[in-house]
Amino acid sequence: MLESAAAVVEPGGTLVYSVCALTRQEGPEQVRAFLERHSGFREVPLGSETVGDLQTVKLDHGVAILPVDGLDGFFVARLQRA
Repeated sequence: MLESAAAVVEPGGTLVYSVCALTRQEGPEQVRAFLERHSGFREVPLGSETVGDLQTVKLDHGVAILPVDGLDGFFVARLQRA
């Protein structure tokens, strides 16, 4: 999914990767591996202010948003093409 999306991001453009899973394999490990393969992209850190009142956990690559009120948690990372 990241590979296909990255192919159409213009220089200076932003790619947001988000999955409704809290596993390291589907979240931060995907982003880490992507960044190793694509030196033209960099991670743009997300802060808790970007998700309002939801409880977040900062990870190595991205942010986990924890489940609330019966909703799934999810992972999100913001990447920018140089």
